[in-house]
Amino acid sequence: MLCLLSIPIGFHLFPQNLTPESKLIREGQELLNNREFELAEKKFNKAKKLAPKLAAPWYWKAKVSLARQNLSIAIFYVEKALELQANHEPSLVLQIKILLLKGGTNTEEARRKAKESYGVSDSLNQWLKCLENNNVFSDFVNTESKLDELCPSPKTPYQVN
Repeated sequence: MLCLLSIPIGFHLFPQNLTPESKLIREGQELLNNREFELAEKKFNKAKKLAPKLAAPWYWKAKVSLARQNLSIAIFYVEKALELQANHEPSLVLQIKILLLKGGTNTEEARRKAKESYGVSDSLNQWLKCLENNNVFSDFVNTESKLDELCPSPKTPYQVN
């Protein structure tokens, strides 16, 4: 006899032991995935107020700005995240991506940031080597999707710190 359990979709998307700011970030991520930028940013702002020393809300605000093609604001937010946590891997990756997407003299800054980021994690090291092997610091890459096609971003577990 085969018995199938029916579990509502989404029931386990948010573990019960998440902090309030983590729940807000998760909700904001979902809104960002659905391109509801204003609502997502509101969630990240609330998370930032609840946990002002966390890098994650700033990182996610940068992701919203990047999705809106506002690279100047995105780099500002990601730098705020890195002020709070210098080795926040998702923010390091995003900072390098944004600098590469801005192009021009920013490409050299991306190369410098990449060199400074070696040693943070094995997955980040692999991603940085991929960027080098694909001459990303020499050739202009104009879209995030093209950059991710060449070198997919490291997969990191959800982090709120």
